[in-house]
Amino acid sequence: MVSLRCKMAVKEVLHQIGLQYLSVELGEAEIVGGISDGQYLQLKNALGDYGLVLIENKKERLTESIKNVIVELVQANNTCNLH
Repeated sequence: MVSLRCKMAVKEVLHQIGLQYLSVELGEAEIVGGISDGQYLQLKNALGDYGLVLIENKKERLTESIKNVIVELVQANNTCNLH
């Protein structure tokens, strides 16, 4: 998840499926309680409709975290250069 639009899409999908969340940040969403297999499949499919994917293993999670840090650094640098 790189943009505000992506975060909004994730929040919308979680709401549609009936999942409560504590936070939605770049690359992660913290869900309240558990998630059933059916909800997981719904979530995966609905995110796919937005062109988003669930990160399902540690290697993918680490790669996504590194990408998010780089994006944040570039955005911060661009903001600094505007002033």
